[in-house]
Amino acid sequence: MFLCLTEFDVDFFVQMNAPGTELDVWAVRGVTAADLVDNGHGFYYLPARIPPDRITRLDPPEPAHPTTYHHGPSTAYQSSITVEFDDGTVLRGDQVHEFIRDIETRDRQ
Repeated sequence: MFLCLTEFDVDFFVQMNAPGTELDVWAVRGVTAADLVDNGHGFYYLPARIPPDRITRLDPPEPAHPTTYHHGPSTAYQSSITVEFDDGTVLRGDQVHEFIRDIETRDRQ
C-alpha cells in the first residue's frame, strides 16, 4: 500500500487503475511526511502496521484526465492486496474487497 502526500498523487494512482477493477482510497490519520519512506521511485510507504481505527475508506475521485486503456489480457502493471489480522487470518485480493463490502453493508443496517 502506497501513501500519497497530495491529491495530485492520489489522482495519479486513480488514473493508473484499470477500468472495471476496484480501487480503494483510504485516509490515514496520525502519519506525517517524516514517517514515510521513499521506495526509490518517488512513491512512499509506511514501514509499520496501520491500526484499523486510523483508516477511513474514501470514495475515489474521478480522474482529472481520463486515459484510454487497452481492454483485454495484459502483462502491464498489476497490483494485489493482502491484509493480515492480529489473529493470523490472511485475506488476499477479492477476499479483502468482499470483507470491506460486508462491513459497509453491516454498518448501514
